Amino acid sequence: MNIDKDTVKNIALLEGKGIPDFKKITDKEIKLNMPKLLDQVENEFLLLEGKLATAIESNSQLDWGNVITPLYDIEEKLRWSWSAVTHLNGVCNSPELREQYSIQQPNIIRIGNKIGQSKVLFQALSILSKRKSNNLDPIQQRILETEILSMKHRGVGLDGITQKEFNLDSERLGKLSNV
Repeated sequence: MNIDKDTVKNIALLEGKGIPDFKKITDKEIKLNMPKLLDQVENEFLLLEGKLATAIESNSQLDWGNVITPLYDIEEKLRWSWSAVTHLNGVCNSPELREQYSIQQPNIIRIGNKIGQSKVLFQALSILSKRKSNNLDPIQQRILETEILSMKHRGVGLDGITQKEFNLDSERLGKLSNV
């Protein structure tokens, strides 16, 4: 599901840039729009993952513009909106807001783990990192190395039952942080 640009303009939670209009971000808006945003982020990530898999299979050139830039754009949508919700939960902690925060947090953790445990993305990042002709400046190289390390910490190397346990533990920790 894609959220059209006109919808984004009218929904403070989905604006995605600048300082959020916190007065307009309500528990009702979070309940209604976070699931839409999560669906959009997941769909966009699946498309990116498909493009990366095709590029890897065909031995096509991977570069900053077709790996990191779209990944950043996808993650930034979620980060911006969830940061606004987290901030509100910290300063306006009403029962309704707390409830929506608690309901949405496992979904945020799930999508974060899905992205962080993508073997296709990890392979693309590793290829880009190892390629001598990647033309990355030192800052880009450091960002790439940090992203690879972050994925290792998020369980990209885990398989089967161990990965499921890791994900369940992540969600449990998220719930416990709200108690």
